[in-house]
Amino acid sequence: LTLLRHLKVDLTGYDFSDLTVWQAYLQGLNLYDVNFSGSDLSRSVFNQPFGSIRTMAFSPSGELLATGDTNSEIWLWQTVLSPTAGDITSHTSTFQGHKNWVCSVAFSPDGTQLVSGSADRTIKLWDVATGDCLKTLEGHSNWVMSVAFSPDGKKMERGSADRKITQWHLEKRE
Repeated sequence: LTLLRHLKVDLTGYDFSDLTVWQAYLQGLNLYDVNFSGSDLSRSVFNQPFGSIRTMAFSPSGELLATGDTNSEIWLWQTVLSPTAGDITSHTSTFQGHKNWVCSVAFSPDGTQLVSGSADRTIKLWDVATGDCLKTLEGHSNWVMSVAFSPDGKKMERGSADRKITQWHLEKRE
């Protein structure tokens, strides 16, 4: 990889799956459709650091995947089904606003909103299209470990490490 980088080879579509790729400097490279599945990427450097993924959820259509990580970020990924390479994902946007690990994410039934629960003891409601935080709920005495929308999208449930389950009526904005 270092040699290919030095030679300025376009890596689009390359398959490095199940290889040991230690200490590769990949910052600034376009890695579109590059397969690193099963690879050992110890001490390799990529374009953007991301934390360990703590949670993930598919949108109702299956076209988006939201991940929450230990860097307090939510990443949206566009998913594409490819018959030859399997499912391919590409990063589309990052939602920032939590101040600690994102423990849970869930899409609304219509896929237009995303809710997240965090170790910062808050819940955030996001607009999927814009990435704007629509509402922040505070007041938990411990980590918000789980969030879910009701099937009709009118309510949201949340569970916390304080062993409480509470409900939020979205239409009333309670």
